Amino acid sequence: MPSVPTPDTSDIGFVCDVFQTTIHVYTKAYKVIELPYLPVVAPELGDWLEIYSKESYVPAAIMDLPFFKVSSEDGEIFVQLLITGPHHGLPKAVADKYKGLVWSPHLQLIRDPNCVYNRYFKRGEVGEVVVKYAPSSDGKFFEVIRAVKWLDGEPDETKKRYLKMAPWLMETLTDRAPVYDLVPKDMCSTNLKKVATEDCATGICIHHDFRNPCYLATNTGSNPKVAVMWSPMTGLSRWNIHVREAFEAPEKVDERPDQDRADTAIVEDYTDTACSKDPLLQLGEWFTYSFNDQRTGGVKKKQRKEKRAEVGEEAWRHREEKEITFNQASVTNVVPINPVKPTRRIVYETKGKNGEKLTEHNIEIECTFQFKHSFLEDEANRSVKDWATRERGLRVDAHFNDFDLGKIEIYPQVARSIIEKIENFQDNLKESNPEEFKIRQKDMIIVRGDVSRLPRFYINSKSFPKNGLFYLKRIYTICYQRDGKVIYQNPEEKNDMEVLKDLATIQVKF
Repeated sequence: MPSVPTPDTSDIGFVCDVFQTTIHVYTKAYKVIELPYLPVVAPELGDWLEIYSKESYVPAAIMDLPFFKVSSEDGEIFVQLLITGPHHGLPKAVADKYKGLVWSPHLQLIRDPNCVYNRYFKRGEVGEVVVKYAPSSDGKFFEVIRAVKWLDGEPDETKKRYLKMAPWLMETLTDRAPVYDLVPKDMCSTNLKKVATEDCATGICIHHDFRNPCYLATNTGSNPKVAVMWSPMTGLSRWNIHVREAFEAPEKVDERPDQDRADTAIVEDYTDTACSKDPLLQLGEWFTYSFNDQRTGGVKKKQRKEKRAEVGEEAWRHREEKEITFNQASVTNVVPINPVKPTRRIVYETKGKNGEKLTEHNIEIECTFQFKHSFLEDEANRSVKDWATRERGLRVDAHFNDFDLGKIEIYPQVARSIIEKIENFQDNLKESNPEEFKIRQKDMIIVRGDVSRLPRFYINSKSFPKNGLFYLKRIYTICYQRDGKVIYQNPEEKNDMEVLKDLATIQVKF
C-alpha cells in the first residue's frame, strides 16, 4: 500500500455502506459522509477509517470506547452501546420534542420506534441496547432494535457524567437560575454572613501574588501578598499561602489540547504542580477549603461585642456593611483536587506606567455554554445591516453564567464574532438545504472557548453577581447540541479531536 501523507488533522469513523465506487462512513462530527472506494484500502462494512480529506483515508485501529462495539451481519451495520432516554419530569414541550428518541454521546439522537427503552429501562436511566444503521430524512441514522440484559449487574460506566448530558437535560438546565441565585442573598461574594469553620467550598486559585488590602505591618503574621481563591457560592477569599499547611496533590491528568497560544509567550507545564510552597504553582489549581472567620469566635468575637455595645446598633449595622468576607475571613484546610475544568497558567509581558516591561501571570479556563442571542443582542439591533454600526448596538452587559465560575462577561468584539459565524452558517444552510435549515431553527447551539481573569476582578467581586470576574477570551468550537454538527471550528486549535472542515461538503442527505 502506498504511503499516505498525514496532515495535522483527521477524523475517524466506521464504514456503514459499501458500493461499487463509493462508501458511506459515519463520523461523530459530520455524521454520514461519502468517500470514493479505494481498492488499495478495500474497506468493508464495520471497518474503522482515519480520514484525511475527501479522497484520502487509511485503515484505523478499532476505537477503544467503553461499551461501544460495531459489527456487521448480512450486509447491515449494528452497534451495541449505552444510551439514555427522556425522564418523566421534563416540561411538556421538551418531552414532546424528544418523544420516541434515545440518546448516546457517540451516535447522538437515535430513533426508538418500538419503545424498547421504555419497556426495558426506567425513564432517565442509562441502559445498553443494540441499534441498527437505518438512515432517514429526519437526520437520524440509527434505530434501536433490542435491549441488552446485564448478567453481572449495572456496570460502573453507567454512572459516569458524560452519559447524562442528553440534549433534553441541557435544555432544561439552561432555563434554571445561575447557582448564585439558588442560595440565600447572604451567600454572595460581598456577603456579610459569618462563615462557620465547617462551611466548605470548591474553588480555584485565580491569583497567586495579590496585594493584601488587609495588610498591617505592625501585625505579626500579616503578609503584604496573598493568593486568592474564587467560588461563585462563597465569593473571593484570601489564602495566606506563606503559612499554609503541607499537603499531597492527587494524580493529575492533563486534558489540555496540545497547542501553541499565539498571544502568550509561555505556557507553563500544567502537570508540574507538586504543591510546593511556591504560590505560582497554585495558580489555576482547584481546591476544596473551609474558612477561618475572625468574626465567629475567640478574642475577636468578644472585642466586637464590646464595640457593638459602645457604638450602638445603627452605627454597628453601617460598619458591618463595609466588612466584606474577603477582609474578614481567610481559607484554611486547603486540599487540592483534580481540575473541575481544563485550566492552564499563562505568562506574558506588559508595560508599566513608565514603559518598563512587566511579567504578568493569568489563567485560561475552558468553558462551554448555550448560545442565547438575546444575551448578546437585543431584537431591534439584529436588523442593522452594517456590522460597524451593529457592533456598537450589541449589549454592553453581554454574558453567560457558568456553574463553577459564575458570570462570564462577553465583550462586543467576541459577541460579534459568535453571531457572525452562526448567521453566516445559517444563511448558507438556508440556501443549500432549506429543509434542514427549517428543522434546525429550534436546535440548541453550544459554544466552547477559553475564559480568563479580568484585571478588575477584585473590584467586580464586590458587586458580584452584577459583574463577573472573568471574560470570554477565545472561541474554539460552535456546534449544534442535538447531533454535534459543527458550525465553526477554530483552525488554531490543533488536537486529536479536531475535524476537517471540507468533510461538511460531502455529507450524505437521505
